Amino acid sequence: MDFKCQSSAIDQLQTLASADRHSVLVSGMQGSGKSYLAQRYAEMLGIEDFQTVSPSVKSIKECMQACYNIDTPIVLCIENLDQGVNAAAYSILKFLEEPMQHVYIVVTCINTNNIPDTIISRCVVVPLGPPTASDLEAFATAVDFTKFHPLENTDLWKCVRTFGDVNTVLNLSSSQIDYFRSLSDILSFKDNISSLMWKLGHYDDNSEAPTDLILRYLIHVSDNPHVRWAGMECLKKLGQGRVAAHAVVARFLFECKYGA
Repeated sequence: MDFKCQSSAIDQLQTLASADRHSVLVSGMQGSGKSYLAQRYAEMLGIEDFQTVSPSVKSIKECMQACYNIDTPIVLCIENLDQGVNAAAYSILKFLEEPMQHVYIVVTCINTNNIPDTIISRCVVVPLGPPTASDLEAFATAVDFTKFHPLENTDLWKCVRTFGDVNTVLNLSSSQIDYFRSLSDILSFKDNISSLMWKLGHYDDNSEAPTDLILRYLIHVSDNPHVRWAGMECLKKLGQGRVAAHAVVARFLFECKYGA
């Protein structure tokens, strides 16, 4: 399935596949389809063996070592390299400097500013735009129309921004959907900050809830300008990928309660 946000990236990847390019870096916001495009690149190259690799030194080194023991074509997708430690990025540098003929590497990242210049200079960067509303609706319809249809006009759906959000929302139970509807009550601050931090990070069954989607929902339903401002500032911090979710939630609550 192709989406409007991916059209130029797909054209660029097709050109790179025709040129038999071994090192590609796909950049884009979280949930914009980077790993999906990496797999599409493998298809464009006509390579069936596609492996995803987490951005840890151990995972990258183990995968690279395995490549020395095979001689069939393979595409490695190192996901969100900018979210790993610096050593993880540098562990693939030698491999990029001396590429093996049968190994193709697709690095994905959210923020190229967090990728060493030595990595970027050895890859072709393919930027990916954010999904459009029609992209998200098309994806949701394809995944599960029966779940999407009752949600498409709700406040919750209006907060969906990524393909990952679509999967999250479509997999919510009825009690988890009710949890979102009750979120605005949290900002009445009837409980202390530590209790509210737990509530903003967990559903009623104590399973972990998506911080970014929660903040977007509170921004959307609140009529308080300061709450909306605090939420947007915290979303920026969360999007940078260097601040823990619980720290972002704490900052949001303190700002809402004491910063106005």
